[in-house]
Amino acid sequence: MTLSRSARLFFVLAAFALFIVACGPQDATEEAVEEEATEMVEEATEEAMEMEEEATEEAMEEATEEAMEEDMDEEADADADAEAASVIDRTEPIESLCLVTDLGRVNDGTFNQYAHEGATSVSEDFELEYNFIETVSEADYEANIQSCIDDGADSVVTVGFLIQDATVAAAIANPDVFFVGVDQFLADGPANMIGLQFREDQAGFLVGVLAALVANEAGEETIGGVYGIDVPAVKRFRNGYEQGALYVNPEWEVGTNILGAYADSFLDQAQGISLANQFIGEGATILFGAGGPLGSAAIAEAASQGLYVIGVDQDEYLTTFASGETEGAEFLISSATKRVDQGVYDAISFLADADFDTWNEFGGGNYLLDAELEGVGFAPFNDSEATLTENLGEGVPASLTTEVEAALGLLIDGCISTNVDPVSGDLMSEEAMAEFMPADGCDMMDDMGDEAMDDESEEDMGEEEESSDEDMDDESEEEDMGEEESEEEGDE
Repeated sequence: MTLSRSARLFFVLAAFALFIVACGPQDATEEAVEEEATEMVEEATEEAMEMEEEATEEAMEEATEEAMEEDMDEEADADADAEAASVIDRTEPIESLCLVTDLGRVNDGTFNQYAHEGATSVSEDFELEYNFIETVSEADYEANIQSCIDDGADSVVTVGFLIQDATVAAAIANPDVFFVGVDQFLADGPANMIGLQFREDQAGFLVGVLAALVANEAGEETIGGVYGIDVPAVKRFRNGYEQGALYVNPEWEVGTNILGAYADSFLDQAQGISLANQFIGEGATILFGAGGPLGSAAIAEAASQGLYVIGVDQDEYLTTFASGETEGAEFLISSATKRVDQGVYDAISFLADADFDTWNEFGGGNYLLDAELEGVGFAPFNDSEATLTENLGEGVPASLTTEVEAALGLLIDGCISTNVDPVSGDLMSEEAMAEFMPADGCDMMDDMGDEAMDDESEEDMGEEEESSDEDMDDESEEEDMGEEESEEEGDE
């Protein structure tokens, strides 16, 4: 057994104490000798314990420092590994692209078609081999993605929130294949995948402003909306629409003046038609449809009955209403647009152009298209301009456009908020709404009618000033006449 330095010192001091006692005066009493020996041993013991504690503390500090250094080294290695894993180290451009739709087809007039158009355009511009698979059932998601991979595609676009889990799993399992997920939000996702996100709440807000303005011009007080499954993108459209209407008419109430319902499908056109007729029966005079073929069927039904309608995703005048050939096209006053085609084009072009620095900027996360980037907006009146002019009066369409564009500018400048969570699509809490602070330099009115009120106020002020000037002139004339009369009396 090896003794520590302090232990060895203890025994030396104890032995020395016994030696002193043994060599002490012969006449010392036995009791004095014992006390002296005891004191020396106790002192030696205390010193030895103190030295032992100091040595133990030093050893513990050294061990702790070494452990911390090891942990820091391990963390640094882990961070380096994570950073390396989050960056695509590649120089060759992709050569092929495959698209998997959400439930629906590439000619369904909504975001499946828009994604397909973007994929077709980028494939033509970069000479990519392009193929697509149309999904019939949610159960086919994984198999459809795997078919793209088995066919040799080195990039895959999947469309819709519902296919996200299957897309992420495929991206993790196939790190050499690139994935772009439309309407799929990523947080610390795989480096070979980008989620395309849109501010649908902003697009919905703009057409909600338009719907309320048209209702006001027509003397109506009820609008409605038919929506697909309540996934985040659809919730953003709906809540944005309702908040836009309330921005114009804050006295309106959701459920009374603003009707709406989610469906349990994107494809059930009969359900869309049924909901449209329900809201028409409840007094809605303008209907927004946001839910794939289901929403398109709803607005087609309403337009056929002479109601103003609003489409979604792309300008449905060109799709659902066949550029004016379908009945009711003259009642489509706008569409809440989101440039899915542009998002798909941009993301795939990074890969086709071997611009992996830009890909790595968004890889594992999201590429967001908002109003500022012209990723969302509202479509023109098309044939409904003549209808609005005939029904509401000359100059009304131009006035409506001006007011909606003003709201768009305020959104871009950060002067107003949609009050919608841009991730979940849910309404913000009242506390969060209250905490919203307009950007610096914002100088806008609380509602769409304040500008007119200001104009009236300026006119009133002008009239008051003129009246005041006239009163002052009258008073001055009276004073002058009084002075003249006094002078005349004095002369007499």
